[in-house]
Amino acid sequence: MWKAELLPIFTASVAFNANEEKWIVDEAVLTSGFSKIVLVIYADQSSATDGLKIHQSADGTNWHITALTVTAGTVLAATVDVIPDRFRISYKNGANATTVSFGVFLKRS
Repeated sequence: MWKAELLPIFTASVAFNANEEKWIVDEAVLTSGFSKIVLVIYADQSSATDGLKIHQSADGTNWHITALTVTAGTVLAATVDVIPDRFRISYKNGANATTVSFGVFLKRS
């Protein structure tokens, strides 16, 4: 039986000050052979509106951005279709300092 593989890209907790923005995956990760970006994120404080951004690009110059908002005290589980050939992720925190737990994976085609 064949199982879809998940490749871990980033799994860690990151501390944020109020309104702070950081690259979570800051180098463009190549997506060849993968069909989905899978995200599992938890924060006890909300992100900024559209604070989680998945940046994808075919050429490393022009970026398509998918933006999501993380709600305090809930787990955000999301799957985003891959736009070949690379991606990176940024997170902007909301008004209160917090630590955010990230799980970022690539799912094989």
